[in-house]
Order: sequence, then C-alpha cells, then structure tokens
Amino acid sequence: MREIPPTGWFCVISGKNPFQAWLMAYLLLSGIGFATTTAPAPQSVVAVLPPWATQAWGVSLVAGAAIVLVGTYWRGVPETGARVEMLGCFIFAAANPVYPIALIARVFTAPADQAALVRGSWLIIGLVLVLSLSAVARIAQLRNSIAEVHRIRAMFSEDSRS
Repeated sequence: MREIPPTGWFCVISGKNPFQAWLMAYLLLSGIGFATTTAPAPQSVVAVLPPWATQAWGVSLVAGAAIVLVGTYWRGVPETGARVEMLGCFIFAAANPVYPIALIARVFTAPADQAALVRGSWLIIGLVLVLSLSAVARIAQLRNSIAEVHRIRAMFSEDSRS
C-alpha cells in the first residue's frame, strides 16, 4: 500500500515568490493612498471616474494585493493558501485594468498638442494590461496545481482500496 505523499511539495507552486510578494506589497502600499484619498489618484482615472469609484478602485487594489500576500504566506493547508491567492489574483485582475482603460479614454480625448502624452501612454497601457494578464495566468496555474493535487490524491486513495 502506497502512502499519500506529504502536501508540502505543493508549496513549491503556491509558496513564497519574492518577486510576486514585493510587487504585491508595492501595489498594496500605492493602493492604500488611493483608497484612503491621502495620495492623489492618477489624473486619467480622476478625469474618467467619480470620486467614489476612484476610491473603490483603490480599495480593490489594496484588497487584491493583500489577499494575494495572505495566500502566498499561508501557514495552514497549502491548498487553502492557493485558493486564497487565487481570490486575490481575481480581485486584482478585475481592478487593475481601470487605469489603462482610463488612460485609453484620456488618449482619445487628449488635445493634439499633447502628442507626447499619447505616445507615452501606450507603453503604460500595455505594461499594466500585461500585469493583469499575468494575474489571470497565475489563477490558471494555481487552478491546475490544485487539480493535480486532487488527481494524485485520488490515484493514491484508489491504490489503497485495492
């Protein structure tokens, strides 16, 4: 009879990633300013969204980043940590595109004499959207890892019944 392998190996997939942790900490700190209105939100966002929506965007950035960090450093069942991290990535992926969408709106309404603003904005739009897509990719990665754990557990439980 084979034993179920310890779930600690799952931490390799859902565990501490220094790049992700620092990025989420940075986004958490920058979002706190927008959420509490102690730091001004980007002018493109302020021009497109009402104040309450700008603040809600900041709260969403803070919540997403904080939940990702909690999931990343989860000390309990690794699968639960992965699910918490997935939730944070989902919130972040939903909130993050607000900024590039506001920039796109600003680009198309900018006066002709602000051509440099328009050219520089496309780079930022692309970078922020790629960050959102990477959060979606992380959700898929975690989902696949959880499914693999379930598959392995099922395989070992079938062997133990034989």
